[in-house]
Amino acid sequence: MYCYCIKDSQSDRIYQKIVNKRTLAKDLDKHVIEGCIKDLKKFDRIVTFYGAKFDLPFVRTRATYWQLPFPFYKTLLHTDIYYIVRNKFRIHSNRLETAYNTLVGKSRKTHFGRDYWIRAMQGDKESLSYILDHCRRDVLDLEELYNVIQDFAMKRDLSI
Repeated sequence: MYCYCIKDSQSDRIYQKIVNKRTLAKDLDKHVIEGCIKDLKKFDRIVTFYGAKFDLPFVRTRATYWQLPFPFYKTLLHTDIYYIVRNKFRIHSNRLETAYNTLVGKSRKTHFGRDYWIRAMQGDKESLSYILDHCRRDVLDLEELYNVIQDFAMKRDLSI
């Protein structure tokens, strides 16, 4: 995991951490996973887009690999707006960018090819910075989309 971004909707602060060449060589993504877990614990609820099937299982897997204390069941609530988009709207694709473009406006999302990922694995600063910017834009789009669609589904107290 190269980086993460978590936006606090109350303060507009974006909590984030990213790997660098030195930490990749030393312990891969361990410090990013540690930071993510620490920052997740600052919240009562998180909102994701397809996080129930990808992001959270991925972070949980990496935390378990590193023997880090991932939040247990019912310690953090989770809303995955992918399911609201999929079940309450009819859009030609259920991707975050498509949902945002259809329901909110032009997405901020950036696009990049495999070369960024490959160079990021080597600790390339420019590639890692681009990936972090991509993640920051994702959480901004996610929050705006959530604000537009949240009233179309019942709030459920699902756990991570």
